[in-house]
Amino acid sequence: MGDVGIENVLMPGIDVRVTAVHVTVDGVAVEALSCARRPACPDCGCPGRRVHSRYVRRLMERPLMGRLLVISLKVRRFFCERTSCRRRTFAEQVPDLCERYRRHSTGLRRWMLAIAMFTVTPRPCATTAAAPLTPPPGAATAATATDPGQRQVGDAGR
Repeated sequence: MGDVGIENVLMPGIDVRVTAVHVTVDGVAVEALSCARRPACPDCGCPGRRVHSRYVRRLMERPLMGRLLVISLKVRRFFCERTSCRRRTFAEQVPDLCERYRRHSTGLRRWMLAIAMFTVTPRPCATTAAAPLTPPPGAATAATATDPGQRQVGDAGR
């Protein structure tokens, strides 16, 4: 069996190199560096040849072993050399890890979306398919409110 790098465990198939991992009681901090090919300008498509600068993006990622995981990703900013293009510089994006203007990874975004869809979408099962949905015990509805001071559904203005 060959050597498995930490990159292949934390971010499989993504063009990054992990330079450091810091584990604390509160969470895990990963420092990574983009290894992707030079990107093209998002406006005109001109390939980026000259590096303008580098900067660090902090991305929230899915929890790792129940701990908060933060990725500090060092990315490059390139010059757009096409004179007719309005964009003078642009930053590289790492596909399947980050998107423009986002502070969380694409994996975390998909994970949160899946959780939201699971909690919002009703799931029929054998016990609830035949029975109508009923409010939890103690919940006030228009039909069950007995206290005159208790608000009912629809009387918010009174």
